[in-house]
Amino acid sequence: MNLLSTENEWFRNKGSDQDVVISSKIEIHRNLRDFLFPDKLNTEDLERVKSLVIDAFNKVSDNGKYDYVNVDQLDLQSRRILASQGVFLHEDTGKNGLGVFFSGIPGIETVVNNVDHIRITGDAAGLEFSTLYPRLKHIESQLGKNLIFSSSPDIGFHTAFLKNSGTGIVCGLFVQLPGLYMSEMLDRVIRDFLSNGLSIVGNFKQGTTLTDGYIYQIKFNNPESFNDDQAVISKINECAEKLINLERSSLNHIISNQPVFLKDRILKAYYVLSKSLFINYEELLNHLAFARVGIYSGWLKGIKYSDLTSLIFLTTTGQLKFELNLLGREKLGLEKELVSEVNILDRLRGEKAKSVFQKCKILI
Repeated sequence: MNLLSTENEWFRNKGSDQDVVISSKIEIHRNLRDFLFPDKLNTEDLERVKSLVIDAFNKVSDNGKYDYVNVDQLDLQSRRILASQGVFLHEDTGKNGLGVFFSGIPGIETVVNNVDHIRITGDAAGLEFSTLYPRLKHIESQLGKNLIFSSSPDIGFHTAFLKNSGTGIVCGLFVQLPGLYMSEMLDRVIRDFLSNGLSIVGNFKQGTTLTDGYIYQIKFNNPESFNDDQAVISKINECAEKLINLERSSLNHIISNQPVFLKDRILKAYYVLSKSLFINYEELLNHLAFARVGIYSGWLKGIKYSDLTSLIFLTTTGQLKFELNLLGREKLGLEKELVSEVNILDRLRGEKAKSVFQKCKILI
């Protein structure tokens, strides 16, 4: 399988509400009855679980759509690229019994023996829970015809993490919130979300609610609704729509009342992203936040939200290292004077940003 193929890059697609939502993610966790969780299984039992899941996939009605990969047969860089795409929970996982089924739909995979026996995961650009859920549920239903999942009436489905038990469904989204941060409303919003059972994750700066690129990951786990998957989907959709409206309202207020300051941030983002030879990942994310605002305000033309989302995923350290090792310095056009890995990666990142933003027009 070619991990660099654009056919696998779900983040290039158009999605709903991409002015705020970078991506959506749903995971369905299932375990097989009569087996311990993967972390407690010996090699023989891990292989047994894998064999049962492979056999179940071979019996599904649309089995021709799935490609299977034994992860322990992949090299370290291949595992890292899959980790950077969110397929694994740990980038260095190479234990026996670990495998991945790739569906015919970009961004949807089924992982075997990573934390749980089965983890069906789906990623999509923008707010797309209603699109992702039926696709993942179809896979789970097909497998359930030939596998017995571990569950009980009082708990629901059993999972390795207690908070995921019940429905066995985990939902999350990545959002970019420069408007709420600049409006000094983010503290209140975070408190409100936490009180509603959502967790907000980010690379927070010490003593602040600021994260790299104003990017926040919002997750929702609802073990109480183990008999109602739709309650989980509806709840996070409701919270996401509220957050989207708050971010847009904040940006509209800033555009109307502080346009000079906002234009300055957008101009700086445009010139750095379109002209810089070197750019580190944190800097890239911070400027992409205001490029997103530039598209929203109409001051940046000739570029799409999906271009920004693609840059976020295509310029991670893991992704760039993978490309460097696979393609080599010469094919990537790297100058001989570049020696340190940091400079090489920043140079590659700068070129990727330039390739996107040189087609962009600034209307300020």
